[in-house]
Amino acid sequence: MTSLNAQYRHYANGIRSFQNGHMEASINNLTRYLNGSYIEDKFKVDAHYVRGLANKTLGNNDKAIPDFKISIDLYHPNEKNINWLIAQSYSQMGDYANAIKFYNNTLPLFSLDKENTIKILLEALVVYEIVNEPKQARSVALKILNTDRNNRAARDKLIKLNELLQDTTGISALIALEDSKDKPQVTKTSPTTVDEVIEEPVVKDVGGEQTTTATAEPKLVTYRNKLALVIGNASYEHSGALKNPVNDARSMSTKLDEIGFDVIYKENATQNEMKSGIREFGSRLDKYEVGLFYYAGHGVQVNGKNYMIPIEANLEMEAEVEFDCVDTDRVLAYMDYSDTKVNIVILDACRNNPFERSWSRSANSSGLAFMNAPSGSLIAYATAPGSTASDGEGDNGLYTSMLLKHMDTPGITIEQFFKRVRSEVNDKSNNKQIPWESTSLTGDFYFTVE
Repeated sequence: MTSLNAQYRHYANGIRSFQNGHMEASINNLTRYLNGSYIEDKFKVDAHYVRGLANKTLGNNDKAIPDFKISIDLYHPNEKNINWLIAQSYSQMGDYANAIKFYNNTLPLFSLDKENTIKILLEALVVYEIVNEPKQARSVALKILNTDRNNRAARDKLIKLNELLQDTTGISALIALEDSKDKPQVTKTSPTTVDEVIEEPVVKDVGGEQTTTATAEPKLVTYRNKLALVIGNASYEHSGALKNPVNDARSMSTKLDEIGFDVIYKENATQNEMKSGIREFGSRLDKYEVGLFYYAGHGVQVNGKNYMIPIEANLEMEAEVEFDCVDTDRVLAYMDYSDTKVNIVILDACRNNPFERSWSRSANSSGLAFMNAPSGSLIAYATAPGSTASDGEGDNGLYTSMLLKHMDTPGITIEQFFKRVRSEVNDKSNNKQIPWESTSLTGDFYFTVE
């Protein structure tokens, strides 16, 4: 039987061989490590990842892909690049259906990285051309130009694709982009796609008297396709159970279902289950006009970033947060990439950090950090950024109980809704808890119309 030290040497030699450019030796050593009796998770994930890289370098894409997928399942921190590598591997094998699938998986993960987003889109555009999908290829070209108006490759592709399709739609879009270069951007709300109230009646002078033109009663136009992901974590394995988050999540799921949302629901979720739920939510968002994410449970900020804590996390050091928790930016990335009109994030996760005492230094990480809401979105916190909220005494936490109460109020905009919630929470907590929102919504949204 191979000893632990001997097996570790296979791992170390495999990594060293890869770094020195000896791919076959790297694959052989890492395979011997993975086939051994002693496999530590912290080495296993890198062994699969590096063996995948070595096989891809040698053109063995069919062998690289399984290793890449395993490394994602084992929570390799380089997940976004690994998804990109899988897309490229499928493309090089000629499996274009799976290539497109993984390019679509990859793009939301790079939503804040403009340069790489354009590279990924250009690769996807080539795949759509190969499979003779000119309309999809043109759509990708336009996405590139919306990100970078001066991208010559996308412009050339767009012109050729429109000649092929004998359609001037793309050319018109190009002209519109050119015309808008030096003009101030003005956001205009369309009454056919965004909730709004019909204008007040017009007053006219008729024969010296003021008369009012008859108009219809104000009418609220609502979104019909709405998707929500609701997660509640309470049964923490290493920090003690919370009383209310699962109750809050169950109540919120029921309420959202009642007011017309399709709901994906998770409770007492592990990191893998949380990521899986977010991935399902993100993959479905394009079919909806409104996306809503609600989380109740422990949350923590580290270096200005907010993380949701899964139930199995045991955070002995602050450095473990990035690897063992779930970054809220993951949700925002999917929302930002989707075609939804309205996105709402509600974080009832501002409880005290249960692990902070065991950390070697003070991280000053009370509550959650402020996040700028991407265009067309609203982010709501149970209390002000940097502050903490209690778990509550009743069946529901104070913040969520007020959310549930006012969701039934008809005809109030989402801004009015959160203002009412903030007022009641502030009053009932004796000014100790003040909910907070960051918004960049451009139109009105109503939870309940009538």
